[in-house]
Amino acid sequence: MSTLSVAPPLALAPEVPEAFLPAHPGLRYGYQQSKWAAERLLEQAAERGLPVTVHRLGRIVGRSPPVT
Repeated sequence: MSTLSVAPPLALAPEVPEAFLPAHPGLRYGYQQSKWAAERLLEQAAERGLPVTVHRLGRIVGRSPPVT
């Protein structure tokens, strides 16, 4: 699981490609950087022939509380 926050800022790229992303100035925070680094490791694994799938989610939330 990755995150959409690895994508470049909207001003630099209006769409998020379905490919591995090069480093860019938008990777400013540790969370983004760690997710990008994890994707880079997966990219290297894919280059060596291992099957890899990356899911970039925008937000993961828990179940809503029951309405009373």
